[in-house]
Amino acid sequence: MLMDSLNADGVPIHVNGAARVTHPAPAGMRGYLERALAQGRDRVLWHQQFSSWWMQSVPAAFLRWLKHTATVTVEAVRHHRRYQLALWEVPAALAVSWLYYSVFLVGEILTHVAPDYAKKSFHV
Repeated sequence: MLMDSLNADGVPIHVNGAARVTHPAPAGMRGYLERALAQGRDRVLWHQQFSSWWMQSVPAAFLRWLKHTATVTVEAVRHHRRYQLALWEVPAALAVSWLYYSVFLVGEILTHVAPDYAKKSFHV
């Protein structure tokens, strides 16, 4: 909506694929799930604009899910002290992470299957 408003006012938009932003922690379970869905949608839209046809595909989404869950698993197990986690807390942290990336994957797939629904429904 901001982009549309700026375009209407004649403000040039420059896309920087390397730009990063952080958001505050989501408010509750609903916010957590909505953010994961929205980020999944955003990932598809980003790849549609800046990547190859392969990175835009559903199989690539599954590979991203595998990469994300493997990365958080290795990080949590190897570096749990760095993240101030007791070893017995690691399974809970992994469950939270795996759920997030699984819902992220659902957001990606829904964006492929029902792009209009995803656009209207997933907002951070």
